[in-house]
Amino acid sequence: MSTSMSESTLGDFSTLPLEVLEEIIKQLSPVALDSLSRSCKMFRVLTEAFVAHWHTFDHAVGRFFTGDGHIREFQDLMKVTGLLVSGEAALDFFVHATTATDLHALSNILQCLIVGDWLLTHGYLFAPKDFHLDSFQDDIARFQGLNPIDTTIQQEDDEDIRDLHRECIVHSWLFTKGSMTITLSATSGPPIEGIFSCHSTGEMNILSHEAAYCLFPLMTLVQNRTMLIRLQSPMERSENLAIRKQTNRGLEVVHRPSALLCANITSSLSFLSTRHIGDEHCYIVPFDNTADITRRPDFLECHSWSMAYTRRYNLFLTKIFKPTTPTPAFIVSPEDKALIMARFAVIENLVSDGLLAVEVAVLAIQQFIRDWRRQRTRGNSKAFAHFGTIVTALNGSYGPIIIPACIAQELFEFVITVHAHFRQVSMLEPVHKLRTRKSSAEVNIVFDVSGAMLNLNWRTLKEWAVAFKQYNILINIRRMHS
Repeated sequence: MSTSMSESTLGDFSTLPLEVLEEIIKQLSPVALDSLSRSCKMFRVLTEAFVAHWHTFDHAVGRFFTGDGHIREFQDLMKVTGLLVSGEAALDFFVHATTATDLHALSNILQCLIVGDWLLTHGYLFAPKDFHLDSFQDDIARFQGLNPIDTTIQQEDDEDIRDLHRECIVHSWLFTKGSMTITLSATSGPPIEGIFSCHSTGEMNILSHEAAYCLFPLMTLVQNRTMLIRLQSPMERSENLAIRKQTNRGLEVVHRPSALLCANITSSLSFLSTRHIGDEHCYIVPFDNTADITRRPDFLECHSWSMAYTRRYNLFLTKIFKPTTPTPAFIVSPEDKALIMARFAVIENLVSDGLLAVEVAVLAIQQFIRDWRRQRTRGNSKAFAHFGTIVTALNGSYGPIIIPACIAQELFEFVITVHAHFRQVSMLEPVHKLRTRKSSAEVNIVFDVSGAMLNLNWRTLKEWAVAFKQYNILINIRRMHS
């Protein structure tokens, strides 16, 4: 009977018009789309056809460039200048929508004249604000200091760049063609700076000439959530407007992630590991390289960051690494910068002699560091379950927590690492205190070291125990006798 019902269901689907099937599939998240494709042959054929049609560079930006050959030319422009697309148009691509009428382009200030001139020769008109000169060329020349006119550039509460933190964007220009608008925002460093300065994780989606990247796909595309970055209530008007754009798309705003999630090394929000563009947490859709024959990778995976959490803010921590002039700059995690610099110094002569591209060198070094960190922290992920037990105990356990000897060493190292970050970012607040029969709230953690050879720095352990004591968490080292 179940077989006939299944066949009937498939038969009903197969008789639906393709337009209706496409509308149904458009509502699916990437995870659901992948699951559907694995369910049966018919759905695999349907989803493959859908992906082939929708997951293309043409679909990503096509409505903004309708002229003959303009899409290919724009892809070439992105390749040559390093231009990135973010904002509503990028999110539209991942949710299979075509509602956005504004495209946000991010470019290094030195490339903005090339980008703006290209837009002007492809049907777009410059729409100056009160603080702009009437001509785009005159305005950018004045801003870059090429024009003798000494005028301070003003920045109003511009809704077109309100998604970004203002200090990252040094200037912006608006171009229009009918109902379509393109905002060109200039960054002083790599354009990826603009992405890392967004107000929330739901906006951290990128279109390059090579691929589309969603940095937080689980939250954004599956859970329909967005976490605030460097924001807290009460927010300014421009900040409220930026977040309202996210809620209008059905995204739930997360003000503070759980401590367990932040301390989980396998989480995309963990402060215990460096994130980089293109890592295992990202959702990537490669584009067919239909631009000219001289293909050039975008090397976005050279850029990395670390998550951090203070009493007030959720943060992206980044540093700029610029090897040598005139090589490009890279945005890297503060934890990795010193290691990258040290290893780059060893092979810098190969780069200066032109034997090795600087992007390839930096990417290879970062991959080495990631592999090294992965080996170092492999045991920590196993110990995380025991750390979770400790945190859970804060909510209501009475008796002591016994940590078995087989995991004691790994857990020691893990919790010491966690505490170092907690102390640095002030996350270890006793929000949930242990409910005991006495007035004081205490958690008694007993490490069983029987039969274990622990390689411990006892001075560090003592400092760690003293620090935890202020939160009424008591640490004991004992040999448990059976």
